Amino acid sequence: VSGQPFTTQPPSAVQQMPGEKAVPSVHVSAPRQETELLPDKPMQVGVLTSNFHLFRAVQIGKKQGFDHLSGVASSTDPVLFLHLCVRESLAILKDKFMGNM
Repeated sequence: VSGQPFTTQPPSAVQQMPGEKAVPSVHVSAPRQETELLPDKPMQVGVLTSNFHLFRAVQIGKKQGFDHLSGVASSTDPVLFLHLCVRESLAILKDKFMGNM
């Protein structure tokens, strides 16, 4: 990436309607690749979700190509926890069959 993050087209390349002022378009440079920024360090991603959902969230992330995932769980209401775990187990089976995990 060059030192300038933006480039503009020359005024001759900008099309305009008769009677309008020419406004050059602005192009944003493409972001650098991960290996260009930190070639010796892999990208680490944190998954923040509920504790009952953490396993499935990390597995879906790994399926999407994120190798270095860390799970961060928030607590769930103890009264609802059992119900949500049963429901999450069905969601895990569904995602396995659908190929999401």
